[in-house]
Amino acid sequence: MPVGMTVDQLRSMTQAAGRVPASLRIVSRYNLAMTSQAQGKDGGFFSETLAQIKDDMVAVKDFEQDELILDPTFSSDSQTDEGFLRNMEEILRMV
Repeated sequence: MPVGMTVDQLRSMTQAAGRVPASLRIVSRYNLAMTSQAQGKDGGFFSETLAQIKDDMVAVKDFEQDELILDPTFSSDSQTDEGFLRNMEEILRMV
């Protein structure tokens, strides 16, 4: 789904194209920027501590998505194999 487009807009476009909107599967991908300390107002959506990222996951449940992909690739501590695997394990424990 393009950035900034709502699910309702996407479903309307689908119907206008002659398709069944309810048949759409909505998959959202979030690039995580995991930090060890809270960033306060400087932090963004899915760009905080694991606890705050978990809160963000709860917040997006109302977005009518069928699937949520959490990608820690761009977190600074994911730049090594060990760091990436550690972050993936933390995400797995979180969900």
